[in-house]
Amino acid sequence: MRKVGEFMIWLSGADRATLERCPTDRAKYQGMGAAILTVAILAAGSCTYALVAALGVPVPMAIFVGLLWGAAIGNFDRWFVTAMRRRHGTWANIAQFLPRIVLSLLISLVIAEPVLLRVFASDIRAELVEIAAAQNAAFVSQLDNNAQFRQIP
Repeated sequence: MRKVGEFMIWLSGADRATLERCPTDRAKYQGMGAAILTVAILAAGSCTYALVAALGVPVPMAIFVGLLWGAAIGNFDRWFVTAMRRRHGTWANIAQFLPRIVLSLLISLVIAEPVLLRVFASDIRAELVEIAAAQNAAFVSQLDNNAQFRQIP
């Protein structure tokens, strides 16, 4: 269990020498590392699912790409967390947090879209059938009302 805790501290980017002098902060940095790991795992899982469900990628390939994606997202998240330092002023703190929020929004949009399409696939198909029928009826009506085509039985 100690190795897991050390890995979480490494993920959080905490300075081990400083943490040795402040052992009460270990839990805080282990929790931060666990949050980064959770984001990476969720990114890997959602990417794998999106590749299989939306694009029909074979499962082994999707798992491989999903793991790469999760590692990349975990790395970005770790970089954002380690680069953030408390600044003077609320706006300065918000400004340094914005890239992490933007990255999270982009990732959620990219991953959520295939999942939404998969969940609502039957409703989408039904709507497409209705749209096609309406377009067909409009086309037939246009042909029936055109004097040029009335001669054709």
